Amino acid sequence: ARNGTPSGLFANTFANGDGGDLKIDTDNLVVVDGAKIGSNLFGSGKMGNLTIKANSIELSGLTAEGTSGSIETTIGEGGTGIGGELTIETNSLTLGDGTQIGSNVFGSGTGGDIAITAKDINLIGLSPADGNPSGFFTIVNPGATGDSGNVNITTDNLTISEGAQIAVSTGGSGSAGNLIVTASDSVELVGNAIESGGGSSGLFSNAVFGSGNGGNIDLTTDKLTIQDGATISASNFLSGNADVPPGTGKAGNININAENIKLDGIDADTPASITASTFAGGGGNIILKSNTVTATNGSQVTAETSGEGAGGAIQVNTDNLTINSDAIFS
Repeated sequence: ARNGTPSGLFANTFANGDGGDLKIDTDNLVVVDGAKIGSNLFGSGKMGNLTIKANSIELSGLTAEGTSGSIETTIGEGGTGIGGELTIETNSLTLGDGTQIGSNVFGSGTGGDIAITAKDINLIGLSPADGNPSGFFTIVNPGATGDSGNVNITTDNLTISEGAQIAVSTGGSGSAGNLIVTASDSVELVGNAIESGGGSSGLFSNAVFGSGNGGNIDLTTDKLTIQDGATISASNFLSGNADVPPGTGKAGNININAENIKLDGIDADTPASITASTFAGGGGNIILKSNTVTATNGSQVTAETSGEGAGGAIQVNTDNLTINSDAIFS
């Protein structure tokens, strides 16, 4: 960084014309110490696409001021155009220290989609400076009216741990995008970072602050493991933060298709969970399709309402269902 400006590569569009594409093709890409790669739109044109191809990609480290690095596309407050696609192809993708790959909407334009194809994806922890989680995000920020893009992940193995997250969120009147995960071998969601000021590791669809609807979470894999406080959640309120007002939009649905689903918590206070919850706008549904579903040690599968909104439904299609050690479906 120099004079507060992060090191990195940027493609910016300020007027009504379309922006150019930014393409990176390399063997190994390392984004460290708060560096950024980005494409930004502040006008009414179409943002250029951001495409990265590499054998391995790693994001880690902070600036001296405590800012984490990122790869992201952004529609600024005055932006009314269309966001570009953020596409990543790699064998190995690792994020730590609160680094993020994301698409942000601050204006009335439509956010771009994120498409990630990788053999192995490992998302770890959060920023030691501000507690922001490592992960993938599409966000409609408070006051924004545009819709956000989708997150589409294709991988062999996805591991999310120590409070890292993947989330599609809206805090404005625009709708959140959908989160689509296809993992041929496994998805492992492990632990949380609550003691460090963070949240649970997992997959999230959030619709807080505004009136926008939450996106759906669609997960397909051979083996899904959720353990030690990790979660898959679709909600229009944040139960652990009273300072964030609930949204009035509808929460998204959770659809999981896996050969084996295992939820293994620590206890009832630190459950592994799949939750669809609402305050006012109506709750999403949970649909689980699996040969074997096991929930143990305080694990929870819940569709609930904490306000005027109607709660969603839970549907479990399985050959073998095991619920024990204080686990609940509710």
